[in-house]
Amino acid sequence: MDSSSITSADAGEDHAVLDGAVQLGGLAAGLYGPGGRDKLVVTDGEAVVTGDLHQLFDTLDLAHPGARIAANAAVEQKETAGDGSTAVALLIGALGDRADDLLAKGMHRATIAKGFHRGQRAAVAAVADLGTQIADLDDPRSRAAIRASLGRATELDGSVEAVIEAARLTQRARDRGTRGIGVDHVEFHHRTGASAPAVEFRRGLFLEREPVTPNTARQFEDARIAVLGGGKKAGHGIEERELKRTGGSTGKGRTEVTLQAETPEDLEAFRQHEVEDVKAQVQALVDADVDVVFTTMGISDRAIAELDKAGITAFRSLQAPQARRVSRATGARIVMGNTNIGPEDVGSAGRVTVESADETYVRIEECAESEVGTLVITGALRYDATSIQRALMSGISTGRTILQGTRLVPGGGGTWMQIAAAVRDEAKGVGDRSAVAMDEYAEALEELPRTLVRNAGGDPIDTLTRLRASGASGVFDADEKVVRDAGDRGPFDLAPVVESAVTAASDVVIQLVRIDDTLPAADDDDEVEDDYDFRPDPERDVA
Repeated sequence: MDSSSITSADAGEDHAVLDGAVQLGGLAAGLYGPGGRDKLVVTDGEAVVTGDLHQLFDTLDLAHPGARIAANAAVEQKETAGDGSTAVALLIGALGDRADDLLAKGMHRATIAKGFHRGQRAAVAAVADLGTQIADLDDPRSRAAIRASLGRATELDGSVEAVIEAARLTQRARDRGTRGIGVDHVEFHHRTGASAPAVEFRRGLFLEREPVTPNTARQFEDARIAVLGGGKKAGHGIEERELKRTGGSTGKGRTEVTLQAETPEDLEAFRQHEVEDVKAQVQALVDADVDVVFTTMGISDRAIAELDKAGITAFRSLQAPQARRVSRATGARIVMGNTNIGPEDVGSAGRVTVESADETYVRIEECAESEVGTLVITGALRYDATSIQRALMSGISTGRTILQGTRLVPGGGGTWMQIAAAVRDEAKGVGDRSAVAMDEYAEALEELPRTLVRNAGGDPIDTLTRLRASGASGVFDADEKVVRDAGDRGPFDLAPVVESAVTAASDVVIQLVRIDDTLPAADDDDEVEDDYDFRPDPERDVA
């Protein structure tokens, strides 16, 4: 079957459920390792060139049930372990291919499942014996592990250092017990240009916001920052109550005020009160020595004029999550009523800059105690920005896992060769036919280093022979195309990632092996007979 059949499955055709998983493994094989190739996906709207398995999942229509099951396992691997999704898809394909051969030779499904399960246990136990405990990102082995997890994102100058800083920040926030801080809270900002692709981590954030005060400064050093309002029906901006008479433009988060003026003098007195109220709100910010103010609510024209006069740069209508991020970045407390603001509520940033290019945005940077950060990617990218961001996230996850204390194992196919040897040794002591399935399981494990060598342009037969003889620390160097000792240069993998990949792939294939038929589900419009009669009927039962 052609690999394009992954995306098509006729409703009336009986498909072997393993076929789709095997074909998806063949697709993943071309992407595996630093020498992996790209795929061209032609859609109705555009042609997509990518070497990212997850972008292929987003683009392709995986109609084959076996392919969908394998793809779901790869995605779950990425979400839970942070890396290893391509390895899962490739291993599922290799195991599925060998299970299909065993079925064709007449081996019972239960025997195959038993052998694969025994192989899984032996492989996971072997990974535990290979690991080296480490919890320091300054260790060169940690940097080698991060570099390996970044994949093609290593083409960006400074990517390893930026990822290490991001990992330290997210782990520090977790150690403090700050809720809501995780890898997904590191933001990305891409700035195109003619320079070489590079990435830099900045403690702070970028907001696509334009200041409403036209005459105030656009750059501050050692800026003092206030955050007003926390979201819907929480606090207010710097505005006259006159705007709230009908609940503002939408009524969200504002207090309605009803005014019954009996004379023109009463109306003028109210307007004068509004003027004094706005001045008091702005004066509270001046007294707190605020340079920049962010609010989730509105700022009236009169308030803009007063802020301009006071030299305070203001940004309005932030979303509540944005306000919370500014608070976490600068240390400012979110104040619901700005007349109550004090110096202890004001945060700080080493630099605040308003820049205008295609869009106007404000940079809040050099925040010493920031709990949020931004990876700034500059220059033209050879690959899709989403794929680069996903690779950087894998690196951050790897760095944070190392900081939590984890085990590193040799990369470059070395660990896969060692655990395959351990499975074969275990099979020698098995006295039933499942030992044959265990040997096939070991062959499937070796498919990963074989694919790695093939994609790098090396000789798989000679290289795998050398890897078997190189011992527990042997790795294949894809750049130099040689087998050498891992040493401090690596590459290294995280032991939990390898263990998770082995477990996930084995569980999926064992599940698929036990399936002996694929049945179409009833359409929603089909009438389903539900008034069954279970009483004996000789004519019906004989028939």
